[in-house]
Amino acid sequence: MKIFINAILASFLLLTVSCSGKEPIDGPAPPGKDKDTPGFLTGMEMNKKLGHGINLGGAYEGQAGWPYDTSPEVLQGYISKIAELGFEHIRFPINWERPDRSSETAPYKIKPEFLAEIKTTVDFALSKGLRVIINMHNHDALMENPDGMRPMFREQWRQIANAFKDYSDSLLFEILNEPHSNLSIDKWNDFYADALTIIRQNTTSSSNNKHRCVLIGVANYGSADVLRFLEFPVNDPYTILTVHLYNPFWFTHQDNEQYVGTPWLDTESEREVIRRITDYIDDYAAYRQIPVHIGEFGATEYADPQDRIKYTGFLTKLFTQRGYSWSFFNFHYSWGIYNLTTKQYNQPLIAAISDYKKPLPAAYVPDHSTVLYQSDISASDADGWSLKVNPGSGSAATMSTSTGKISVKITGPGPYRGISLSKSGLSVQQGRRYALSFKTATTVPIQKVLGIFEEGGSIVGEESSLYLRGATDTYYHVFTAQSTQPNGKMTFYLGGNPNGSTVTIEDIQFTEFYDD
Repeated sequence: MKIFINAILASFLLLTVSCSGKEPIDGPAPPGKDKDTPGFLTGMEMNKKLGHGINLGGAYEGQAGWPYDTSPEVLQGYISKIAELGFEHIRFPINWERPDRSSETAPYKIKPEFLAEIKTTVDFALSKGLRVIINMHNHDALMENPDGMRPMFREQWRQIANAFKDYSDSLLFEILNEPHSNLSIDKWNDFYADALTIIRQNTTSSSNNKHRCVLIGVANYGSADVLRFLEFPVNDPYTILTVHLYNPFWFTHQDNEQYVGTPWLDTESEREVIRRITDYIDDYAAYRQIPVHIGEFGATEYADPQDRIKYTGFLTKLFTQRGYSWSFFNFHYSWGIYNLTTKQYNQPLIAAISDYKKPLPAAYVPDHSTVLYQSDISASDADGWSLKVNPGSGSAATMSTSTGKISVKITGPGPYRGISLSKSGLSVQQGRRYALSFKTATTVPIQKVLGIFEEGGSIVGEESSLYLRGATDTYYHVFTAQSTQPNGKMTFYLGGNPNGSTVTIEDIQFTEFYDD
């Protein structure tokens, strides 16, 4: 696995291709148009057609007993509104695994009435001019016991593929939402390839599934975090990479009480955090020559309403500039544009989504911005930065300094937290925002660094996963201090990166910013 990753990712340094160089996205063709033309659209072509879409979560992805109304008249009303708002596609998360929808024993037959219900909903969405993505979603038993549930996973995809084999390419398959838990990185590479083979070879040569676009996601809940380990298919032009982006997590997930009050000020440093993640996605996609779909992004209604609008507007414009198709999460419930209680639509949020083709406004500039620390590193002085290695974890590393730079050579990767580079003596005040910026380069892309501000072993603000691409670039870790600390510690966790690789860090700056 390591040889494979190092070999392909070392090539990233040679690439100058960007995913942002694609043609503008145009609108969807009426259902049936694609089928009337010779051949189905490739993944690259389809991704332009997908454009901007929305998830209809809160319909079919729930477990038994969840209070979701899936009556046809309700769902068709939602779908009609989605089409009216100008969305170009709709993503239907679907839980096929439930015992009231599928047999729990071989041959794991999907209940005919449920399959008919899904087909009715898909048909209605297609009739409204929307392209449609259907997936497997919330398959909890599969995540906990992938080997034991693999026969069901295989047979359900065989049945789904067969049921929709005659549909035009306006219908797309997504193999599985957010693989995680015991469905590990290595297992996911094997499982998705198995399902893709079943989809392609499921039926006779007359099946449209041979050229149907299939979306393939990433392990570890679909995030870019482990994208570098995804063994994407090489010779299938009808595939699309799908990634979920919920960074920064403390802002987007304020339904968790610990994260309540985390802002998005829309400063340049906050934007740069997201841009570095999309740079990383672009590198992978450019190397593989594959299109990118952002299958989920958004923030809960517990975030500040204006911050949520600014955050959403930035992401939709950024994704569009990068040439991605994207699907906002969600239509309703606490993440959505529609409030089930008040029966009202969040018009400012809808406007932020719909204005994705407009220029990005200038970043917000806080009233006060003060540099609290600027690194002064020399060959004989690390300026207070120290390296700590946990040898019991299999980690090993050495640190050296030169004028302005710290270099850490990893000789035993170990776990992520097995190698840390830290500096103490940094003070923060509760409620204020802080940005740690630094320039870094690595000898082997892509590498992951986890940035955390701590005090006495407790995390003071949200952490950041930073993906170092190889060549020198500027990275940011931005957080809100949850408490006032006179002697905080900034830590970079460097473990888990390739053996023999070196990370060089320079021009480290710690800045406080706040408004009157």
